[in-house]
Amino acid sequence: PHSGELVCVDASKPNFEHGSVSYPNFRDWQRDNRSFTALAIYRHNGFLLTGAGQSERIHGDFVSSDLFSILGVKPVIGRLFAPGEDEIGHAPLVLIGQGFWARKLGSDPNVIGHAIDLDGRAFTIIGVIPSSFDLNVGNFKSEDVYVPIGQWDTGALKLRGAGLGLHGIARLKPGVTLAQARDDMNAVSDHLAAVYPEEDHGLRASLTPLRQAIVGSVQPILLVLLAAVGFVLLIACVNVANLLLARASS
Repeated sequence: PHSGELVCVDASKPNFEHGSVSYPNFRDWQRDNRSFTALAIYRHNGFLLTGAGQSERIHGDFVSSDLFSILGVKPVIGRLFAPGEDEIGHAPLVLIGQGFWARKLGSDPNVIGHAIDLDGRAFTIIGVIPSSFDLNVGNFKSEDVYVPIGQWDTGALKLRGAGLGLHGIARLKPGVTLAQARDDMNAVSDHLAAVYPEEDHGLRASLTPLRQAIVGSVQPILLVLLAAVGFVLLIACVNVANLLLARASS
């Protein structure tokens, strides 16, 4: 819904425009910006599933709590992550995909509140994400499970200079243009660079409209194809007109 308000958020440095965002910078950007109704991050990850039949490696994503609400996703059953449930140290919760729900849990409507074991830890199921949800951008994939970013068991998550493959999505506030959001985030980044000169020197937020991030620079190519098809149609029309004129003349 209202996809024109959605932008992808990356960390930009002089030599790399679309780098990963560190977790501390994400939290500061989330707190200090004045342009977004919400800002979320995500990262693709694999998990070892045990205790549900044969052990297997499944696909998942680490996400912050706002991601699905930003995208307007409604759960099939249960609920989405609440604010704060993605913080480090919070109880382990999980959202599962509808395909995983059917394949491993028989689409049991009573799974809410039950636990599954991921990487040797018990995660409580709170909701089911519909299979119609498909966000093909960056390293995000619509997966089996979605785990709060704060549950990622790595000390590097707390390092401001760590590049851990985290990327963001934000929704612009009504009336805020992309140019205004960029100016706002530049001011936020400049402040952080002054406070953390070693880690954030030269680092800024790169904002790209979600549509552009998904389809790339396809518009000029489509316009060329449209012109080519129109030209072929014109030639066909001229040929048909010539045939009709020849018939009329005879």
